[in-house]
Amino acid sequence: MLTQEEIKAIKAREKGATPGLWRHEKMPDTYVNPYRIGNDEYVLIEVVLSESDAEFIAHAREDIPALMDALEAETARADAAEKQRDIAKLAVGFGGVEKYNEAVTDRDIWYGEAKKYERWYNDMNAERLRQTARFAGKDTTHEAQ
Repeated sequence: MLTQEEIKAIKAREKGATPGLWRHEKMPDTYVNPYRIGNDEYVLIEVVLSESDAEFIAHAREDIPALMDALEAETARADAAEKQRDIAKLAVGFGGVEKYNEAVTDRDIWYGEAKKYERWYNDMNAERLRQTARFAGKDTTHEAQ
């Protein structure tokens, strides 16, 4: 797994690289350096010995940003799923076993209605805190009658 520092370093190198669509081409009538890589304005590399290396280097300009975007999206999805799993586990502690089982088996609930269960948990926790305060004689929400 990449650390945040490694991800930042990769992004910085990508941002600092020559912009534009890179391409590789075979140079005519040469045997020493048969391939070069560049964009519409610059020749970036002129010492590439194989077509597969040239193709790899040329596509890195597009592939690395795409891979970084995919990594960020997957990381965000994993973080959200982990948070929802933790909320579901907490629900079990408050008697919400049925809610937990529904969340595990129903993808729409797991992804689409996660906020509903987060609110449910927060409401349950707030009620527990109110009851604890009431039993301790510190209830300020109900006036003595």
